[in-house]
Amino acid sequence: MKWLTILNPASSGRRTEKRIEYIRDNLNGISDKMIVTTHGGHAKEIAREAQEYDGIAVAGGDGTIFEVINGMDVTRQVIGILPVGTANCLAREFKMNTLKDGLRAIKGKHTEKIDMLHLKFTDSKDNQRQLFATITLGMGYPTNAAEFANQKLKFMGKFCYPAAATLIAFKNVSKSYSISLNGNQPEKKVLNGLIVNNSRFAGNFILFPNANIQDGQFEVMETNAKFLSQTLHNLSVFSGTYFYSPANQFSSNLMKVIPDEPQNLMVDGEIFENITDLSIEMLPRSLTCLTNGA
Repeated sequence: MKWLTILNPASSGRRTEKRIEYIRDNLNGISDKMIVTTHGGHAKEIAREAQEYDGIAVAGGDGTIFEVINGMDVTRQVIGILPVGTANCLAREFKMNTLKDGLRAIKGKHTEKIDMLHLKFTDSKDNQRQLFATITLGMGYPTNAAEFANQKLKFMGKFCYPAAATLIAFKNVSKSYSISLNGNQPEKKVLNGLIVNNSRFAGNFILFPNANIQDGQFEVMETNAKFLSQTLHNLSVFSGTYFYSPANQFSSNLMKVIPDEPQNLMVDGEIFENITDLSIEMLPRSLTCLTNGA
């Protein structure tokens, strides 16, 4: 197989920048070429031009993987994960918790097919987009927490997301949404947070302990909790005890969300502004990943 490595030096608060030569040396004889990204969106641009390669190794976090899968040919190319980001949710699904785990997977050539989320959305200027995602998307509280963590708290490393979730809980604001599942009639709901997950993980913690990235379903959590209830829920998740949940949770494979007023959308850590219409479809086992077989 012919491999390209895409490395994001800005991942994990630019700590990955110090590991470039280590990664290059360890992929010697495996990866035919390494390209280091220089700006946001660059990984997607590189992947789009990498059609001559059979596989793309991604040295970065979930945001870098998000860019790559939206540039690569997911029907043909294989993705390898070198987890050097902040949360590394996709890698952790396969117990690849360190860079060495990721390197071992790429050298071992064991592949698994995972589900992907297919998103279609429109913004307030009538711009329409279609994207793939592997981990999570949200509106309201989870989006505000992710945005605050990425903009203000990256220096805290793996603690940035729990800290942001706690601080942003003070500012929860409820909004009205029209939500339909599996093509059924829409239902009006008042929520301060909506999160849709393909993975067990959200940030650095397990939000959906029963989720399975290969079961053809995504998990949904709808919240409208005040500060105290939200804080208790956060503590129950952070501790892994799940002693309290004020949220409505269920599984689906097709969902449509229309907010009464434009809302920012978070997808795998990236923010898209002023979304007026969102459709989510599960694509079962549609992305091939290298794993350690765990």
